[in-house]
Amino acid sequence: MASELFSSVFLLLLILDPLGNIPVVLSLLRDVSQARKPRVILRENMISAVILVVFVFIGDSLLKIMRLSRPALEIAGGIILFLIAMRMVFPPPPMYESEDNRPASEPFIVPLAIPMIAGPSALATVLLASSQVG
Repeated sequence: MASELFSSVFLLLLILDPLGNIPVVLSLLRDVSQARKPRVILRENMISAVILVVFVFIGDSLLKIMRLSRPALEIAGGIILFLIAMRMVFPPPPMYESEDNRPASEPFIVPLAIPMIAGPSALATVLLASSQVG
């Protein structure tokens, strides 16, 4: 039981890549004040943790509603990981041409919590790990 938990946590840490996401998070929080940054980071991490825990319990039901099988989920997770790896090798062009076109608001749920931390690969990993343990 302990080795299964350790392997699941290790796999989830590999997929979440906390050290690799630090530069992205800092660039997204560039316009947020220094005093507010820790609160924003904590809030986004709590939201993503809640999403992952909820997905552990209702993930099977969602898959049944969408009529997706486990092998289809594993294949889709592999494709998503491949696309992430391709983006790491060949980075996309800058999203904003100049500093004036960038949004100046504080990120809330969408750029940090959902795609970066609780993204499709993390959700698929949590779902598959919870189904293996029981």
